[in-house]
Amino acid sequence: MTTKHQFKLNFQSSTVVTNFFDDLITVSPYSFVSFLEIVGKIDMDYLIDVVVILSAVGRERVYERNGVTTKFNVIELQSDGMKLDYTLFGPYVDELDAYLKSGNTDPVVVLAQYLKVKLYNGKIQMQNAMNCTKLLFNPKTPEADSLKLNDNIGSPTQSFSYMKDASEMSLEEDFLNLSQRKTIEELKDCQDNMVCVVLGTIKHVSGGNDWWYAACVCNKGVVVDSRRLFCPKCDKHIWTIIPRFRVKLRVIDETDSATFVLFDRNCYFLTEMTCSDLIAEMDREEEPTIVAKVIGGFVDQTFLFKIDVKNDVSSGYEQSFRVKKVCAGKDIISKFKSAAKVDNTLFHVSSYFLCNMSLSCLFIYLINVTIINCFKNRLTMRMI
Repeated sequence: MTTKHQFKLNFQSSTVVTNFFDDLITVSPYSFVSFLEIVGKIDMDYLIDVVVILSAVGRERVYERNGVTTKFNVIELQSDGMKLDYTLFGPYVDELDAYLKSGNTDPVVVLAQYLKVKLYNGKIQMQNAMNCTKLLFNPKTPEADSLKLNDNIGSPTQSFSYMKDASEMSLEEDFLNLSQRKTIEELKDCQDNMVCVVLGTIKHVSGGNDWWYAACVCNKGVVVDSRRLFCPKCDKHIWTIIPRFRVKLRVIDETDSATFVLFDRNCYFLTEMTCSDLIAEMDREEEPTIVAKVIGGFVDQTFLFKIDVKNDVSSGYEQSFRVKKVCAGKDIISKFKSAAKVDNTLFHVSSYFLCNMSLSCLFIYLINVTIINCFKNRLTMRMI
């Protein structure tokens, strides 16, 4: 990522940098971009600057990736009569919290320098570039003062609001609105990398000890190297492993069947047990029936599966599909089925009209050909 500045400075190891203030330097350090430009057509390889109004603040949350936990928050920014989401990560969440705790209820102008523009689930969003973005609240700049008094943002006494809890509504929105619906047959025929949602019933769970794997703290599976455990991702030998779920399910729908693979987080969502807890429970049993009871309890249950499709599997092997998220909510599944029925009805209606349109065109063509042939025959008779 870079910026569109005209010049570039190269720092050497011996370069010395110090603060310098001079009233003669009057050029603004910012190059602001409007929301209209962002939504229109913008090169996402470049970092941008914005000065906008804070219209809503979300709830602070955390996510875990490769064993590292990072906090984040999504805020809503307003400009040019439009609203865009801006995701703050890490220390930038602390900067937001510090400002909110100050108790300032005035309209908040946000000046953000060096932001990344991303396309997520078909929506344009912004986020900070770690250790690069500069975030200011109500800065003393001409642009911020002008924005506060701009009639397009509403009353100058208007303050921001708090978003609804995204976790309460994201599941339904994610499975019904943000991802494409596919059948298993369509899933297996898919040639593109994509994320989609499939409704299916689990008919079989792979048995044996193939339901878990030994992982490093980075979640990568370990291998045995010279009688020691080795993590290919960390590129080192390790002494501690963490059991992780990797359950292979045979899932069917009305079109076909396929193998879906559930990993740690989704298995915990369904079993309400960690892999370590299940192994410990199994060790306490004289026979490993606990595994069959817990994991085998998935069979004949219907779920919505959010699938990560990767078109990188050799045609010599049957493709399996990694599950990103599972939904067991009956209301959401019912709405999904209703939406699928509507789509199917519209498809058949469209096909009917397309078919009839084709027949009508063919009928008109035949009539025209008949008229032309009759006209030719009459001309031939007159010539004779």
